[in-house]
Amino acid sequence: MQAIETHLTKMYILRSLCILLWLNVSLSGQVSAVSDILEKSILDGSTTSGGKVSSVLRDILNQESLVRFSMVQRIQNLVMDVIDNKNNSQVVKQKMKILTKELKKLDRRDNGIETEVTKLKQVLTTLNSTYKALLEDVKQLKNGESDVRNKNQELSKENDFFRKQLNDVKNSLRVINGSVYEEIENSIKTVSVSINETMDGLLEDHKVLNQQVLSLSSSLTTGLIHRNCYEMLIKNPILKGKNGVYSIAVGLKNTSVYCDMTTDGGGWTVIQKRIDGSTDFYRTWKEYKKGFGDPKNNYWIGNDAIHALTKDQDQELRVDLQRFNGDTAYAEYSMFYIGNEAAKYQLTVSGYTGTAGDSFTYHNGNEFSTKDQDNDLDSRDCAVQFHGAWWYYDCHRSNLNGEYARYALFDWKYPTWKRWKFNEALKLTQMMIRHRN
Repeated sequence: MQAIETHLTKMYILRSLCILLWLNVSLSGQVSAVSDILEKSILDGSTTSGGKVSSVLRDILNQESLVRFSMVQRIQNLVMDVIDNKNNSQVVKQKMKILTKELKKLDRRDNGIETEVTKLKQVLTTLNSTYKALLEDVKQLKNGESDVRNKNQELSKENDFFRKQLNDVKNSLRVINGSVYEEIENSIKTVSVSINETMDGLLEDHKVLNQQVLSLSSSLTTGLIHRNCYEMLIKNPILKGKNGVYSIAVGLKNTSVYCDMTTDGGGWTVIQKRIDGSTDFYRTWKEYKKGFGDPKNNYWIGNDAIHALTKDQDQELRVDLQRFNGDTAYAEYSMFYIGNEAAKYQLTVSGYTGTAGDSFTYHNGNEFSTKDQDNDLDSRDCAVQFHGAWWYYDCHRSNLNGEYARYALFDWKYPTWKRWKFNEALKLTQMMIRHRN
């Protein structure tokens, strides 16, 4: 029995030795293969780096080999002890258990190393493919650099060609410059003469204007011309009851106006008058700005003139109305004023008294509108819609500059005064202002 156990022990030990030797050879072969692949991959790009990596792997192999050969030595010693019967069976078994555990640990370690070696092979294969692709890119970049160099040479040739053309143009300009300078000099002389002539004309006009201003100033000082009909009546009471066309100074301009020297004490300067349809009142902004018509019959004194006459805001307004059947009415306002053109001749009116009803305060604060300048607050163009020009809101309650009717028609486009006869066309209208006492 003792002989059998000894024999089995020997067989087990020999088997373990074979396994250990196989593991050692297997690991050595795998690490060597990885080392060869890595070295071959890296040596193409860097001999120094490849050598270092291969050396590291071989050091690992040597360390692993030393561990395994140490195990072989221990097994051999155990076999010799068994053969020489130095140890009893229990001691041998104990030593065998220890060696077996260590061999299993080495086996598990070898399995892990084998897995890592497989992964390393895959990584190296990928790196090798990437390296080859990089080499191809470098090759293409070198070819591209050559193309750029050739293109640069072509551009240099074109640059030389354009430089030559530029020099030719410069030479041509030098030839032309002489005649061009002469033409420019002649043109400057001509323009200079024209400017001098224009300046002479302006100076002459300025002298005439100065004479007119001096004459107007003298007339105002001596009382030969007045600023409005009220001032004229105050300085010349003999004119009371003598209605007619007189000349007054509106700003620096002599202006013919109709003066009512009779109504309510007289002294009224008429700014709007309509007696028939012979004068068209459907006009432009510019025409209403300057004024139009004949003071004896139909006329609009002009928005600039109205502003000049009312800018001190001390004027009262009277509106006289007459129907086609002869009925009359009036409306008076204690305050009347319009702004300048920059303010769109904005209306300020208040203080109604009279018999016609108040159809004008509704328009207070509104800007003047004409067919070519819409300043009302309605979505419609009120001046076009109602064929006139007025301080429209949305749109009106009075429309004294509307289309003239030959008889009493009913439509808001005609001269109307809503609070008196609604939308009945009126035969006569007259607006006049006077200094407020």
